[in-house]
Amino acid sequence: MANCRRVVGVVVQENPASPTGPGLPMARVRVRLLTTGLSRGAVVLDERTTDPAGRFSFDLSALDTSTVSGVLEIEVYDGALRLEVHGDVRLHADRDNRDLIVCAMRPENCLPPSEVVPAELFPGGAPTGLYGFVRHVDGTALSGLWVRLAYFSLAGVQEFSAPTIQATTGSTGWFKFTSSPSLPADVLVKIYDSTNTTLLGQSAVRYQFNGGAHRFEVYLCNETLRGPSEFERISTDLSKVLHPSASSHPHYVGGLDGTLLNLTMEKLVWLSARADWPLQQVADRARAESMHNVLESEGVSIPAEDLYGLLREDCPKVLHKLLTHLPSALVSAHARAIRLNVIDGTMTGAALTAELKSAQAAWMNRDAPDTLGAILRLSDILYNPVGTPVDWVTPICEEIAGFTGSDETLWTNIAAIEVSSTTIGAPAVAMAKRLVQLGTICLGSAPVVAAIHTTLGTAAVSTLASWPAATWTTAVALIATGDLPDGLEGATSADWRAHLCRLLAENAAMAFPSAAVRGLLTTTSAMPSGYDVKDVLDANPTLDLRVAALTSAAFEPTSTETADAELATLRKVQRLVRVAPTINAGSAIQRLANLSVTSGQDVVRGGRARFIQRYIDDGGSEAEAEQIFAKARSQASAAASLFVAAHPALGQARLGFIAQTDADSRLRHPRVRDDLHHPLGHPLRLVSVHPRTLGVSSGSVALDVCADAALEPQRWP
Repeated sequence: MANCRRVVGVVVQENPASPTGPGLPMARVRVRLLTTGLSRGAVVLDERTTDPAGRFSFDLSALDTSTVSGVLEIEVYDGALRLEVHGDVRLHADRDNRDLIVCAMRPENCLPPSEVVPAELFPGGAPTGLYGFVRHVDGTALSGLWVRLAYFSLAGVQEFSAPTIQATTGSTGWFKFTSSPSLPADVLVKIYDSTNTTLLGQSAVRYQFNGGAHRFEVYLCNETLRGPSEFERISTDLSKVLHPSASSHPHYVGGLDGTLLNLTMEKLVWLSARADWPLQQVADRARAESMHNVLESEGVSIPAEDLYGLLREDCPKVLHKLLTHLPSALVSAHARAIRLNVIDGTMTGAALTAELKSAQAAWMNRDAPDTLGAILRLSDILYNPVGTPVDWVTPICEEIAGFTGSDETLWTNIAAIEVSSTTIGAPAVAMAKRLVQLGTICLGSAPVVAAIHTTLGTAAVSTLASWPAATWTTAVALIATGDLPDGLEGATSADWRAHLCRLLAENAAMAFPSAAVRGLLTTTSAMPSGYDVKDVLDANPTLDLRVAALTSAAFEPTSTETADAELATLRKVQRLVRVAPTINAGSAIQRLANLSVTSGQDVVRGGRARFIQRYIDDGGSEAEAEQIFAKARSQASAAASLFVAAHPALGQARLGFIAQTDADSRLRHPRVRDDLHHPLGHPLRLVSVHPRTLGVSSGSVALDVCADAALEPQRWP
């Protein structure tokens, strides 16, 4: 009998042709629903995309009551851009049970697009008095229900009596009261079944109603009122258009099978207009039919109805993206589609997961150059159809499909694969792991993997991170022009190959950053004068300057006499390595040396804008400078946090503030106030200061130290 816990509304923008009229609906923008509380920050509950009419709907029925209690907030995004919004952007889930109006322009223009009120409800013209509609959560109009007017007071919800003010919903779900209560009053409506005995739900309260017009909007979740699903209704209507002479129009079996395949946009538009359904829903119905047929040809049985439910709940609309989507997200979307009566649902969540896993395995193992199966079949150890057939590719794809655990667990499972009482064996597992690594680096293209694998030989895959440009050029030359991946930049084969070489080198560096750094540091010509550590790294093959804590015991010097000097040089190199970007690290380190930068502190000390400009002036890119500054600032923050924790005076003071913007000057003598500022005018945040330390020397020293650290604001637990 409870109302649906749901948030519905429309996103509009100002209509330039009529600035004071109804807004224009904003289609295909992202609407995010958040809940806030005193003990936590904002928590995202769900995110939806507006339909062509600008409408959105969040179903909160499955969430814990405490999760959605209190104030909810709405944010709107156009792509990655967050829009400035007004109107109903803050609400209370327990009270605001109505259509919300979220406006992306000025508040005075937050008017909803006009919704047509049935003409027979108000033959005289504009609506007056108390009226409204009752609908199921799926949007279906509910007719023949009784609606009683009630009011709210300290005694609770009470109905008007002597006489009772009531009405029934018409065929379109609308109703109106022909008599009015004593005003003013805090009014609401209660919905009863067709016998006027069983309470089904009630509306939100309209406080201090004192005449005029007010519309009640009530949505019910009662399963006994659930009508045909959206899938059934759209399929039936499309069948009537496609098969006008048929004696009946079953919503799926024999009705539409095959007739929705390979439709052009013109045909979809025609079907949308003739069947009177939104184009997006007609397109999703056609996509579901097409996906069903493709999957069925691969031996995977997922009905078009269940696929339609996934598509309507904003799951990927391209088959290979749908199959690689997070399984738990698909199961959740499927359950939501059933709950909202988008589909009846012919599959359980477990059955859907199993079929999706099977479909994903079949997709990965299909005969195409950009599949995992094609990459694994490059090895005779894993696949050999000649003589005694060997096929470890199929069970490996089946194991990887839908897997969500750790890499260690995955390869442990693969090592346990057994076919006809024969275990896969360590050599086959090692080769599979090697080819999967190469596939990740080589853009998932089997021809590219074949060329790189041939050139690499038996060397470790991590060797790719230190390949010079000439080696990449040699390897890529082995790929036939017709087998080059799509989307490469340039107009000629040479351009495409050059771009592919750059992409592969960058991917290898990102996959094996430690190997990339070692390759750079052992190439003497790539390092500036005074930073040569090749000999000591050659003598210490496992030393990783990215993460090592450098002490005299951490490495073997090339000689006893040079140990101290080598340690100092290693530390100097390490400080630059840790702030240099993974891609183009060599040129970045050279520029940092040119700028006399010796550590992350040197980077942040002068401020972001100053460092970026100096870096650009030396020939570097702004994006690269941003990466370096972000790394340096993060490391400086960590260093200062450790210093604050270790220093006795700072530990007593419990200072949790740092300057938001960098400067070389020290703070003036601090005072106890909320607007503590840096000498250059930049605010500081004083989060938690022990009163006894303010104004004394230890506190002043602490402030000076923190000012020199020049870090972002920190929060204490």
